[in-house]
Amino acid sequence: MANTDSNLITNLDASPPVANEVGLSGARMRVAWDEFEVTGADFDAAADTVKLARLPANARIHDISVKCDDLDSGTDSAVDVGIYDVDGNAKDQDEFASAVTTFRAPVLTWTELTNEARDIDGCTAELWSLAGYTAFKDVPKGLLDIVLTQTATVSNDADGTLMFRIIYTID
Repeated sequence: MANTDSNLITNLDASPPVANEVGLSGARMRVAWDEFEVTGADFDAAADTVKLARLPANARIHDISVKCDDLDSGTDSAVDVGIYDVDGNAKDQDEFASAVTTFRAPVLTWTELTNEARDIDGCTAELWSLAGYTAFKDVPKGLLDIVLTQTATVSNDADGTLMFRIIYTID
């Protein structure tokens, strides 16, 4: 019978045991979430953005989910979910999701967008690494933004409510 151990188990079974990073084992889950109004005219052109949350650059993202009204009563909206620095510069505009059509219709249950585009190798990485920095200390102000970016021109934009939930660890 074959047995494969995760890195967490391998570290614990090593002699002497190797401590696991607390961000990967034993971390406290944290949540950033909000419900707010989005004006169609402010999110209807390519490159328009909606900043969702500002997180510590050492955060590990476990989940980014949304609920919303129909923000595009047509079929044009295509939205990226990515990482920006606090000055508004895209670091990886579509790290989590690329050109998703989620906002073309009402979303009444939590819809997860975290891993639509994310490479499996980045799932346990800290934001600073995903954003292309070489170290946490290189991130100005130590914070990064999670941002929705419209990638298309929306001809039937609509005002509506947007709710998001980001679950992350920093420990």
